[in-house]
Amino acid sequence: MAFSRWLDAARRGLPLRIFGSPARTRDVTDVHDVVRALGLLVEFEVTGPVNIGTGQAHRLDDLARVVAEITGARLELRVVPADPDEVSHTRADTTLLRRLTGFVPHTNLRELFARQYAAAQAGAPITADR
Repeated sequence: MAFSRWLDAARRGLPLRIFGSPARTRDVTDVHDVVRALGLLVEFEVTGPVNIGTGQAHRLDDLARVVAEITGARLELRVVPADPDEVSHTRADTTLLRRLTGFVPHTNLRELFARQYAAAQAGAPITADR
């Protein structure tokens, strides 16, 4: 949800709000790859929990930079306190997914954000809370 909010803020010329620190990291997985991974897990009749992710951590300030580039906005970050329960770093362990399916997602961040921004420009809601 942060990315859609960042795209909306960039479109409106507002600062991109980051919780905690720009150095926090996130493993970003394109929904298309999630669907593919789920399909493979069904196909191979896998049961039980399996992490679906890229296994790559991206700094929040780097992700914000991509949003600014896609939208043509000036990069302005506003760091606000994070909820104490929010984790600082996420990165999926893709070992089991690779072993079971031979597949690990690879998210092209520029393509992902550009696709989401284009959809918003075409009139699709850009944030979940609209």
